[in-house]
Amino acid sequence: MMRSYILSVLLIFSVGLSFARIVVTHIASHYLIKPGKLLRNKEAVSFTNSLPYRPPATVQYQDVRINEILADLSPTVGLPDAEFIELYNRSTQAIDLAGWQYSDATTASVTLPTFILEPDSYIILCRIADSAAFKAYGPVLGLRSFPALNDGGDAVEIFDNSGKLIDKIAYTTATYQDAAKAGGGWSLELINPNTNCGGAANYKASVNAAGGTPGTRNSVSEITTDTQPPVLQQVQVIAPGQLKLIFSEPLDSITSLNPALYSISNNIAIAQVSFTEVGLTEILLQLAGNLQPRQLYTVQVQNIRDCPGNILNPAATATIALPEVATTGDIVINEVLFNPRSGGVDFIELVNRSPKYISIQNWQLGNIQPDSATDTRLITTETFMLAPQQYLVLTTRTEVVLGHYPAGLKEAFLKMPALPAYPDEAGTVTVVDANQKI
Repeated sequence: MMRSYILSVLLIFSVGLSFARIVVTHIASHYLIKPGKLLRNKEAVSFTNSLPYRPPATVQYQDVRINEILADLSPTVGLPDAEFIELYNRSTQAIDLAGWQYSDATTASVTLPTFILEPDSYIILCRIADSAAFKAYGPVLGLRSFPALNDGGDAVEIFDNSGKLIDKIAYTTATYQDAAKAGGGWSLELINPNTNCGGAANYKASVNAAGGTPGTRNSVSEITTDTQPPVLQQVQVIAPGQLKLIFSEPLDSITSLNPALYSISNNIAIAQVSFTEVGLTEILLQLAGNLQPRQLYTVQVQNIRDCPGNILNPAATATIALPEVATTGDIVINEVLFNPRSGGVDFIELVNRSPKYISIQNWQLGNIQPDSATDTRLITTETFMLAPQQYLVLTTRTEVVLGHYPAGLKEAFLKMPALPAYPDEAGTVTVVDANQKI
C-alpha cells in the first residue's frame, strides 16, 4: 500500500557552485523529491516535502523466477552473441534487487545493484560489456563479474539480500527437450512461471525464431493447472536392500518421505525414504531387510501426492525381483529371422532357460563380420528383467512381425531403434552382456 510521509532532508553543498537552483531526483531508490533552493557559501538549506513511500517487499520463494537462460552461444541463431539470464517478477509487489546474489555451480556469486523490479516485469542480467547489445530487448543490469554458464549443464541460483534462496534451476542438455537446439544458439525458457513444481522439467528450448525472448513473455509459456495424479513408471532394484521408484512428475517434497506410503510383499519393511540426486521424480527406498534371489516381490505405493497436491489413488503396484548375474548359456538365441518375407523385418528371439531373474540392461546384440569386426546395437538402456523361461523378441517393427505371425504375444516384444545387419548369405548373431561377455 502506498503511504505519504513527511521527510526532512538536509543538503550541504561545497563552495564553488554558482547556480541558484538544483533538482534532487531521488534519495536511495524509493523517494521522489521536488526541487529545493540552493543557498550559496556553504549555507545549508532544509525543505520538507510530502513523499510517496513504499515499504520494503517481503519476498517469498520463487516470487522472482529465473525465467530464461542463454548458456551455449554457438552457433548464433539471432540473439546477441553473449550469455544472459532473465529474471521475472511474478508477484504483485515491486522488489528492489539491491544486495541480491546470482551464482552458478562453479563460480563465486555476484551481488546485484539497486534495481526496482516491478510486478509482471523482466530484467536481463549479463556482463557489463554486453549491456549495450541487450538494451533493445528491455531493462538490463550489466554485471562486472558475471558467472560463466556451462554449455553442458550448470546450477543457477538467485538469493535475496538476506541470503534466502529465491529460485534455482539445475539444467543439462536434456533440459532443452530438443537435441538439435541443445547444440547451441537457443535459450532455455521457463514454461509455467506460476507453478513451484517441475524443476528442470518446467524448462525447454525457445521456439522463437531469434533463439530466445529476452525482456518479454517466453515463447513456450503455458499457464496451466495440473489436475493429474503422479504415475509410478518404474521400480529398479539398485541393491538387495535398496529400490529406486521413478515417477512421471515431481512429488510433494515433504509428504512423499513418509514410509507408510510404501509397502513390499513378504513383510519387507521400509527403513528410510529419500529423494535421489535427480530430484523430486525419483524416490530411494532403503529396506530393513534384503530381497532374496529367485523370488518375486510386489511393491505398492498409495496416497502419494505430486507437487500441486494430486493424490495417487487407487494404489500403484509393480513386480520386482533381485537380478542375478548371467553365465554363458543362461540366455540363448532361440530363433533368428534374417531373410523376411516381402514387407517384413528381421527379428531375434531370446529365451532365459535358467532359474534366474536376469537384467538385460545395457546388453548388446551383434553380428560378427567376416573381417572379425563386430556390428553391435544396444538392446536397451532401461531396466528390463528377463524371468525364468521367458521369451523375448527383438525387432525394429513389432506391429509388422505380429502381422505376419499373429500367434505372437505383444508383451514378449522389445522394440529396438535398429538391429545389426544380418546378410541373407551368412552371419553370426551374438548377445553381449553389460560387461562385454558373449
